[in-house]
Amino acid sequence: MRMRRLNSFRRQIPVFARALGLLSFYTLWTVLFRVIFLTVATYFLMSEATPMAEISEFTVRNHIFLSSATAILFVSILCASYPLYNTSWREVFPEKGARQEWLSGLLGGFALAIGFTLAMWIAGYYQFWGFFIQSENPLLTALTLLLRLGLIAAWVYAEEFLFRSKLYSYLLPTVPPLSIAVLSTGAFVILKWLQFDLSPNVLLTLVFVSLRLCMLRVRHGTFTRGAVLWGSFLCSIHLGLSLPVFGTEFSGVVYFRFQEAASPTAEALMRFLSGGAEGPLASAALQLVLVGQIIFGLLRRPR
Repeated sequence: MRMRRLNSFRRQIPVFARALGLLSFYTLWTVLFRVIFLTVATYFLMSEATPMAEISEFTVRNHIFLSSATAILFVSILCASYPLYNTSWREVFPEKGARQEWLSGLLGGFALAIGFTLAMWIAGYYQFWGFFIQSENPLLTALTLLLRLGLIAAWVYAEEFLFRSKLYSYLLPTVPPLSIAVLSTGAFVILKWLQFDLSPNVLLTLVFVSLRLCMLRVRHGTFTRGAVLWGSFLCSIHLGLSLPVFGTEFSGVVYFRFQEAASPTAEALMRFLSGGAEGPLASAALQLVLVGQIIFGLLRRPR
C-alpha cells in the first residue's frame, strides 16, 4: 500500500510541476511586464520634475490596460509556440457548444450586474445621475468605450483560459476538483493582489468569484461559460453602469454613484452592503449572492 501511494505521488510530480510552472511563469510575466511598462512610460512621458503622485495616478489609470495587454500577450505567445508548447488556438476557442456557453455566460453576467445595481438603487445605496455619452465628440467617446470593452473582455477570457482551462487540463486527471479549485483560487487572488491595490473585502469577493467559476468549469466541462459570465459582469458594471472596479473609475453609458448617508452609522452600513466608493466588488451583498450560488451549485446534481 505504501509503495502504491509512493508511486502515485511520483507520477503526480510532473503534473504539479507543470501546473506550478504555468502559474509562476505567468505571475513573473505580469510583474516584469508592469515594471517594464512603467519604466518606459516614466522615461518618455514624465520629466524629472514630475511628482510621484502624478506617476501613481498615471499607473492607476492604466491598470486595466496593463492587465489586458499582459494576459493577451501571454496567451498569444503560448499559442504561437505550438507545438513546442502544447497550446493551440482551438483550445483557447473551443467549438463544442460554444454558442450556448457564450450566450448563457453573457446573459448571466449581465443579469447579475443589472440585478445588483437595481437592488442597490432601490435600497437607496446608489444614486442615478443620468446618461454620460453627451460629450462634444460622441464618436470618440463611443470608440473609447468599445476599446475598453474589448480589452476587459479579452483580459478576462485569457486569464480564465489559464486558471480554469490550462491549469485544469494539467491536474484534473490525477487531482480532485476541490483541490484544483483551492489552488486556482489562491493563485487567482494572489495575482489580483499583485496587479491592483485591493482591500480585504474585494479580495474576499474574488475568492467567491473564483470558486464559482471553478464550479462552472467542472459542471459544464469548459471554461467559456464562466469566462464570458465574469467578463460580462465586469463590462456591465464598469462600462455600462459607471461603477468602479479594481480601483479604476470610468464614465460609462449610464451613470450610477454611491449615495452618501446623513449619519456615519447609516453610511457605514451602506458601504458594507454596497461596496461604497470601492464599487460592487467590495459589497457584502454581492458576496452573499455568490455564496448562495456556490451552495446552490453544490446541492445540484452533477450533470
